[in-house]
Amino acid sequence: MTDSMLAALGQTIHHPNYVEASNRLIEAVSIARSIQGSAIFLSGPTRCGKSQLLRDTQVQLGQPPEMSNDLLEYSGLAGVSDFVIGSIPTKPNSKTLITAMLEAVGVKASPNQSAHDLQARLCFAVRDKGIRVIALDECSHCAERGAHLSKRGATDHFKWLIDQTGITLILAGLPKFQSLIDENEQLRDRTLSTIELNPYSWSSSSDATGFAAALSEALCNLQAAGARLDFDFEDMVVRLYGVTGGRIGMMVRVLQVAVLKMKSRTLTFKEISEGVLTLTQKSLNARYLFETEIPQKIDLVRAYIRVMQDAGLEVTPESLADLEALEAA
Repeated sequence: MTDSMLAALGQTIHHPNYVEASNRLIEAVSIARSIQGSAIFLSGPTRCGKSQLLRDTQVQLGQPPEMSNDLLEYSGLAGVSDFVIGSIPTKPNSKTLITAMLEAVGVKASPNQSAHDLQARLCFAVRDKGIRVIALDECSHCAERGAHLSKRGATDHFKWLIDQTGITLILAGLPKFQSLIDENEQLRDRTLSTIELNPYSWSSSSDATGFAAALSEALCNLQAAGARLDFDFEDMVVRLYGVTGGRIGMMVRVLQVAVLKMKSRTLTFKEISEGVLTLTQKSLNARYLFETEIPQKIDLVRAYIRVMQDAGLEVTPESLADLEALEAA
């Protein structure tokens, strides 16, 4: 029972922000492939769905390498996609950064090899395997304190790979990575317009509707897996928005933990509340949001602003004006 419900929550939720970012990413990859080598930055706060979008785009756009079927079978590449996904480790240096890209294309790196030798292996592997797109998650690790690699050094590796192979490089991570692109004029000129996947703002009626629609789809998926629901939907929209700050990935995470706490097939307010308290720190005020009779709009606006500011993103003027008016009232 639990496994089927968790699998249901693992399905992609095609909410408006996600669909817009997906369409833009698919178009950008098509353009990048046509002009033989570009980078694409997919930006957004944590738990907004960037990793899911990479996986979905891989399924949609990935194709077998451009070889005959006989050659694919002979080389052992049958069933392999020309669109691969990797992840950049924390505190990367030149070797671990290149190793992450090598592992993405299915090559095991030797710890005794120099960064220069690893670069050569990466370039050869991309050409030999017919890889056309490499998506790297957690690229903002290159912009964090403690990285054993200068900002220029990290972006130069990306620029070099693009120039040597004509590959499309999708870099996904927190908005702080944007400064690395802006500061390296050579990578900047090889990077298409940034694609953003941001949370929903409660100050916008269309955004509030978008968040509610995403929750509704997730709950419908749960019901299709056999779950029964016992709570007020509109009330739950408000409370979960306050906890997540409009992030769909975080909302799904809460539901996943709530499902793990279910004692029967019925998902109640109690399990969702316990899921929230399990996942959040006291500083996020989650207990108040689930214990008060009706959360106030000011709490919802503040939740969105906190998520945006934590990610280093500009808050919409509409939200700031909304907060100012609510505080004055």
